[in-house]
Amino acid sequence: MRGFQRACFNPEAKIDTFLGMLMEKGQLMRVVPQDFPRLLMSAIHSSAIFEGPDWEKCLSCNSQTRYDGVYKQVGHMTAVCLVHGGVEPHFVREALQCGLQPPVPELKEILEYDFREKLEKVSDFIL
Repeated sequence: MRGFQRACFNPEAKIDTFLGMLMEKGQLMRVVPQDFPRLLMSAIHSSAIFEGPDWEKCLSCNSQTRYDGVYKQVGHMTAVCLVHGGVEPHFVREALQCGLQPPVPELKEILEYDFREKLEKVSDFIL
């Protein structure tokens, strides 16, 4: 994830991966370049821009991560995974990966209590 945060990162340039070692679940594992998309998607899955149940995550409304550019970084990372590795983000909610007809979003999908409460007040006022 650090490589995507660097100012010199260019999404159009070639990404070189290397053979290395990684501590995963308390065990030292050998990492080959083919594991890069899987590891990248794992980092996306645990990032701060998603909230909710483990396999039905939706985007969080976090102004600090937006200010830091994390949404853009995760977008680049997802694109790299899809284009180069074929690894899909199966952990996100259906509304985020919809096809031709997106499902209608509901207020109950918003997990942040204060933000949901404000939206409910606005929606009650409009109706």
